Amino acid sequence: MPSGFGGPPIVSSRPALDSRPVKRGSRPELDIEQITRTLPSPSAICDDSTAITSVNDEFCVAVERDPEELRGMSFDDLVAEPSLEALVEGPEATSEPLSNTIEYTTPSGTRRYASATARTIEAKSESGVYTLVILHDITDLKKRSERLAEFASVVSHDLRNPLQIATGHTQLLDDEYSHSSIDEIKRVLSQVETRVTDFLAIAQYGGSVREETAVSLTTSVRNAWTTATVPTESSVSLEVDSSLDGVSVMADRERLEVLFENLFRNAIEHGGDDVTVTVETHHEGVSVIDDGCGIEPSIRGSLFDVGETTASGNTGLGLHIVSEIVDAHGWQIDVTDGTDGGARFEITGLELSVVRDD
Repeated sequence: MPSGFGGPPIVSSRPALDSRPVKRGSRPELDIEQITRTLPSPSAICDDSTAITSVNDEFCVAVERDPEELRGMSFDDLVAEPSLEALVEGPEATSEPLSNTIEYTTPSGTRRYASATARTIEAKSESGVYTLVILHDITDLKKRSERLAEFASVVSHDLRNPLQIATGHTQLLDDEYSHSSIDEIKRVLSQVETRVTDFLAIAQYGGSVREETAVSLTTSVRNAWTTATVPTESSVSLEVDSSLDGVSVMADRERLEVLFENLFRNAIEHGGDDVTVTVETHHEGVSVIDDGCGIEPSIRGSLFDVGETTASGNTGLGLHIVSEIVDAHGWQIDVTDGTDGGARFEITGLELSVVRDD
């Protein structure tokens, strides 16, 4: 068997791909064994029954198995999740390679994670379509992210308990006395709560998504508005455009609500006590629009950077969290002028679908 992790390096002789000229109108034929030998990353080829037909040395090292043991094994038996069918996701993968995170356990009991890129290919010998899978190990990154999220959750819990006690006692004082110092304490406690929420969101949501499902845009928007911090004694309002009716989007449900919540908070913090926030869809995605004071063009390029804010006492993390969630879904976000002088955040690249009542 090829050397495992920590062993001597494997030296492979990789012949160049066949460079003989191809006759006009014909398609080059690829040898599946030649394909895996020429790739530097762990690679395997599976037939239409998910059976592994060819692997390179790097793939054997990654999964800690012999080539003879792997050939004929179902890829779905090797990998915990997702299945090869889910990884490829249909015939569109022939033109656009698709990437996903896979999980597998080695014979030594080590759980590992890899970013897997899959695409279908046509090879010579037996007729049929094969699937090429290329792995990039992300185990260390995955474990660091999990530790960071766990740490952030513990810290958040330890901070929120005394914060809630302080907030409760401050409210009791406010009910009994009227003093500007009490209002200042309440304002500072609210800022601390916002910072805790922002830091936890970055640790949990930044750079990745979990399961994507069809999520109702209207439900997600209304849930996010409920959890957004709306100032008391203000007339801020939300308008959900009828274009959202029956529209769903493929997304991580929880992260999508966090995205909307941070956009709403940004509008409220910068737009004033009477700002109106409107959410509508367009042919490329969804827009969140407010009628506040708008955003200067000179700072729009750095608007999503960590710490960028024009509001006093703001963390400058809310829009960065929005950007992280957008990137993790493979979407794009841009900010322009709103129709009534405020700001318009346009999110594009969403996979929208409409469910119509019969």
